[in-house]
Amino acid sequence: MRYCLFSQSFFSGIFAKCKNPGIRLVILLLFFLLTGSALAQPPLELKDIQGRKINPVGWQGKWLIINYWASWCDSCAKEIPQLNLFYQRNKKQLILLGVNYDNLSIQNLANVINAMHISFPVLQSDPGSALGLPKIEVLPTTFIINPQGKIIKELLGPQTANSLERIIHDSR
Repeated sequence: MRYCLFSQSFFSGIFAKCKNPGIRLVILLLFFLLTGSALAQPPLELKDIQGRKINPVGWQGKWLIINYWASWCDSCAKEIPQLNLFYQRNKKQLILLGVNYDNLSIQNLANVINAMHISFPVLQSDPGSALGLPKIEVLPTTFIINPQGKIIKELLGPQTANSLERIIHDSR
């Protein structure tokens, strides 16, 4: 529940008494700005390919690594074993999420994940716009986001487990 000094009934009372359309618009804008109703966004809801919800609340205090890949990308295929190793070494300290660039159906995505032996979580859909990530122009692309939610690196091209660990270590 959101508490606000100005209640809806306060604004609706003033709004009902006012006949000037310009002032009515200002009253509506003030209501939305002061109550946050105009800015309210639905919570970010992410799911992995098994349909399990991935709750961003669990990311608090952890590094977030988001890797964009595609099955037709040779560099991506070469990078996957390194990402698997990185995930196995660090899964208690950070979140690693894969995103398929081609936006495949869940069944096709599951088949590709199995064929490529991906062992880290892969999302059903691209969270890029919701997280404010730049447009993907090169594959693979990896974003490293610090525990405060700031993008500290956009890495283009294949990475290794050691290079990712070094970047996180050097950024602390």
